[in-house]
Amino acid sequence: YSMQDILASPSRASMTIVNEFDEGGFVINGTVVRNSVLLLPKNFLIWNTTEFEEIDIKSLDLFTYLYPTVETLLVGCGKTCSKRIPIDVIQYFKLRGIVIEQMNSIDAAQTFNILIAEGRNIGAAILPLEPFPSNMQ
Repeated sequence: YSMQDILASPSRASMTIVNEFDEGGFVINGTVVRNSVLLLPKNFLIWNTTEFEEIDIKSLDLFTYLYPTVETLLVGCGKTCSKRIPIDVIQYFKLRGIVIEQMNSIDAAQTFNILIAEGRNIGAAILPLEPFPSNMQ
């Protein structure tokens, strides 16, 4: 087993970019994704979280396993951010060197794109603008 630096020398072609977003999801690197997403510098994953109340340490813990550790984790909480991420979640990640920045999902996607283009070491966990109907999950 060897560690691989997933953030080393990102070229524009290998960077994760959110191309578009709408109420139901995103287009990431040309792929339509109708789900919540976890964005990494060179990859993205479907995020098994569908609403703000499900955001907790366990739902974001993947980011603590990355090498090197992301410096900032952008959390897109949907169309608006009327609630705050619990302080225990913020402190858990802060102790591991990760700053959580909470914002609406459009701002999270745009900020991710800007910071990745600058070569920054960041990740994002973004909910779609509208919650999923329960029969679509």
